[in-house]
Amino acid sequence: MLIFLRENTIHYPLETRWQANSDSYARCLGCFKAPDSNRRQLQAITAKCNDFARIANTSSLTRLEAHLMYQAIYRLSVGFPLPMCYFTFKELDRAQKKAHRAMVAKCSYNRNSSLAMLFGPTQLGGAAFFHLYDLQGFGQISYFLKHWRSPKASPGKMLWIAVAWLQFCAGISTSVFTDTDLPLVYLESNYLTSLRQYLKDIRGSFHLLDDMVPPRQRANDVYLIEIAIQCGKFGPKDLRRLNHCWLWLNMVTLADVANAAGTQVEDKFYFAERIERDQIGCRNGQQVHQFKPNEKAWKVWRRLLNKLCVTRYQRRLLRPMGQWLFAPAQMRRSWPFWINPTHPEVLFAQHKDGTFTAHPRLMYSYDAVASGAPDPAVFAG
Repeated sequence: MLIFLRENTIHYPLETRWQANSDSYARCLGCFKAPDSNRRQLQAITAKCNDFARIANTSSLTRLEAHLMYQAIYRLSVGFPLPMCYFTFKELDRAQKKAHRAMVAKCSYNRNSSLAMLFGPTQLGGAAFFHLYDLQGFGQISYFLKHWRSPKASPGKMLWIAVAWLQFCAGISTSVFTDTDLPLVYLESNYLTSLRQYLKDIRGSFHLLDDMVPPRQRANDVYLIEIAIQCGKFGPKDLRRLNHCWLWLNMVTLADVANAAGTQVEDKFYFAERIERDQIGCRNGQQVHQFKPNEKAWKVWRRLLNKLCVTRYQRRLLRPMGQWLFAPAQMRRSWPFWINPTHPEVLFAQHKDGTFTAHPRLMYSYDAVASGAPDPAVFAG
């Protein structure tokens, strides 16, 4: 009887429902993968759960046989594709509702029993039932750790690249998998944000040795998106617009949009003018390809910068920044000129490859805005 149920429930739902939109989805080992959404996969899981509910309601299985079918067949059949999916709790709860109630009743439990008792472990007096959302979350965690610890393999390389881009697009001072309580509604990733949401739900976190957080460039530097989140004056739509703005500018912290002296915001960034690509230090960070946002987004961007300035007309920072924390070759943004603090009469020009050349001043009144005090060892000899 159990062998018949297994053959009937594994193959029937997926084979008979592979009809619509077959050109937009790829089926691999029973999983329907699509670049836009998991809608087709959710339909297959819901249909399979409903079939198990029908079988449980119409069969004459004993309590022990129903429990065996639940753990050995239903769990494996329905939960197989979940580690590669990113469904929400409500979607999976709605998909498994009929099957869960049928299995609970077939195992001689009240359909309306407390969920804490049904999903609790047997060691604490629970019934050891499971939720599809937990199967998905456990699978995501195990897959993430397995591939993260194999950075030389192809899946591991792809995961490291995806996490690096997610962290850069998040624009926060901590790892997205460590501080899971910070709401990042503007992130456009599906799978990794689903994993982050599950870590938040179970009050867990990942502490990665390489968190890939874009570092602060100088003293008193702050992350722009964190200021917008903490002040509470920007809603989800505004945060998405801000995210598009600073991704288009390829800026992360306040030091990226401030002048070299660290005293005010540069006019070109305030009025949505992007610097050339060869001045953004592509050797030290990602280069985001983002469409230029509309004027509504730039109004929100200027609102954020105004909160960091004394007045919106002078754009002088409330808290000027201090000295640089990195050598010139390690900064995200390159500067055309540098002044050696030990030899102020000599001006150093930086090339695209990060090297410097010395140029004596042609006249006493000539000067350039210094970008800070780089390491004198850079100019030794």
